[in-house]
Amino acid sequence: MHTPFDVHFGLAEQLREMRADVLDAVYAKHPERFVRKAPEPPKLPGAAWINKPDQPRPDEQTIPAQG
Repeated sequence: MHTPFDVHFGLAEQLREMRADVLDAVYAKHPERFVRKAPEPPKLPGAAWINKPDQPRPDEQTIPAQG
């Protein structure tokens, strides 16, 4: 799980990699604790919105004023 701070400031991927390193080290030291395979940190979730901003439709896009 990642905090909103980690996700907002782009730290989530780096933290996931650090967790993967720790899990790899634990697996190397005690593989008997893991039945099926080496553990992996969960994948990062996609975007979650409370009020997702509307995407402008191609026919509604504005043309910048010249001048």
